[in-house]
Amino acid sequence: MPFESKAQQRFMFAKHPKMAKEWASKTEDIKHLPEHVNNKKAEHEKKSSLEECFTKIAQKNLKGLIRA
Repeated sequence: MPFESKAQQRFMFAKHPKMAKEWASKTEDIKHLPEHVNNKKAEHEKKSSLEECFTKIAQKNLKGLIRA
């Protein structure tokens, strides 16, 4: 998994250096990472994936009701 921000990189090297070295090798351009990741973007992505999961569950439940 590549780093998403410089803050994440500092944390990982301080707390989990072995894993940080692995992630650093997978990060293409460490010098141009943002200082922090936009939390609104991350929250939106979480909501989208949750909505997608709930939609799939609802569709399965509806199919089961229609067949019965």
